Amino acid sequence: MIKTISEKVPVIEIDLNGPEGNIHILLAYARKLGYTLGLAEEEVKDVLNEMQSGDYEHLVRVFEEHFGNFVIMYR
Repeated sequence: MIKTISEKVPVIEIDLNGPEGNIHILLAYARKLGYTLGLAEEEVKDVLNEMQSGDYEHLVRVFEEHFGNFVIMYR
């Protein structure tokens, strides 16, 4: 598959033990990635709501499910 350079999505690395592991930062990453990947506004809201529907581990799992191909998380 050939894509345009504007479709290139960089891999992001997140240290969950550092400041980037903060819930609010992860939600901000999810919002930005969702829009970058072309999700509709309603889809982004659904992902964010799903992330917030449980504890921290649930939030991380949902984030991984949706954005794991674009983000490397470290513990």
